[in-house]
Amino acid sequence: MLFSVSPMSVAEQYMHELVNWVRAHPAEASTRYGVALNAGLPAGTITADPKPPLARNDVLREAMQGHLGDMLAQDYFDHDSLSGTSFVDRIEAAGYSGWEAAGENIAWRGSTGSMGPVFDTVESIVQGWFESAGHRQNMLRPEFREAGSSYAVGEFTWEGVSYNAGMGGQDFGTRTGQVFLTGNGCWQRLTTFDICDVTDPVVGATITAMSASANPLSTTTGPTGEYDLALPPGEWSIVVTGGGIDGSLSLGELSIGTANVKLDFTPDASKPWQNPTDRLDVNNDQMLSPIDALLVINQLNLGGAGTLPKSPVPPVAPPPYVDVNGDGELSPVDVLIVITALNTRPAPEAEFDSGESAAAFALSNGGTLNAAVPTYPIVGVVAVLESNTVDLEPERDEPTRNTEPTSDTRLNTPANPPSPLGQPTDRWSSPTQYADRGPTESFRRARFGQRHTDLESVDQFYRELATAD
Repeated sequence: MLFSVSPMSVAEQYMHELVNWVRAHPAEASTRYGVALNAGLPAGTITADPKPPLARNDVLREAMQGHLGDMLAQDYFDHDSLSGTSFVDRIEAAGYSGWEAAGENIAWRGSTGSMGPVFDTVESIVQGWFESAGHRQNMLRPEFREAGSSYAVGEFTWEGVSYNAGMGGQDFGTRTGQVFLTGNGCWQRLTTFDICDVTDPVVGATITAMSASANPLSTTTGPTGEYDLALPPGEWSIVVTGGGIDGSLSLGELSIGTANVKLDFTPDASKPWQNPTDRLDVNNDQMLSPIDALLVINQLNLGGAGTLPKSPVPPVAPPPYVDVNGDGELSPVDVLIVITALNTRPAPEAEFDSGESAAAFALSNGGTLNAAVPTYPIVGVVAVLESNTVDLEPERDEPTRNTEPTSDTRLNTPANPPSPLGQPTDRWSSPTQYADRGPTESFRRARFGQRHTDLESVDQFYRELATAD
């Protein structure tokens, strides 16, 4: 591996989800972005049928992370690095081997002022790709199975002007025999696209696939709720456990063939901090005792009253189940309910001296048990903007690449209200590149609208490319 890949950021996961939304709803994307599916392409190149989802691949994301960082650091924008390495070189060096086809989309958006909301920038990048014939074809190729979506921010100088820039990239790839169950777990969905809210993920849940003809296979959801599980062909039952889910959640039966399958899940998040078995059993030890009230009191002393996180993430996760009344809030009412119950249900003598109330114990000990009780702060969402990549298999006879940046006025349309990024100083650039590996290990690609015939070797291709520039 060339680089140490970071956990997927919310910006990267949002990009990945948007691309999968485009693949699942080509006609809706065409309407939203005001571009015909086959604009700039031969009729019938892209159909309105849903395309299989792309699974995430950290190796591809690793390769793109490095390239985005290099472009930002050295102020250039191209598929080939300043040292001459191509996207094919990068994905193979990162460890993506045995691929049948690969492709790459990159884009940047910059402003001499504020960049504005990160999700607006990410969608503007995806929209820009959709508006470009080559990028759109990359995103919507049904053969592609794996993707790594990457996003990075930094200062970027272009044509002598320094910008605050957001740079996105996708490397697409297909490998023989690799088919995936992919998806996201979240506590709520976004209404605009009906996709998972990546800022409210189900983290650390176990996805288990069971089959009568094979051993169970499993994986866990990542920091943005994402999961990917390679499955052999056959019939599978999918069950989710853990991650703050009460009991288990069945995702039903599915058939794996030659195309990826996407299963998102949104569990009931109404009471993740209330004990589902006994709401009074705060520490989940199967008994009511003064310690249950003490845990809530300590938490109030440490963090104060307020809304509890919708998606508990260990170690900030229950138990203790401090939301006794199940309203999603931590408040003195939760303590009062436990103390009231203790007055009618005696506590076991093993935990405290007989007759000492939980409230009295907490006060007399000055909260000395606080150090043993995890805190549950009211957290905000921070988008860690890291790079990520997605590889898609391109058509052999239609690749193009455009590296000329143009002004971006796309957001000033009825379907997309004006964005804070739509300033005269904003710049947009979005090239695409493709590579096909056939039975003869040959490549066919195009650059700047010039078509190249099949070549015997990659080296020969790059020699011709260098003389053409």
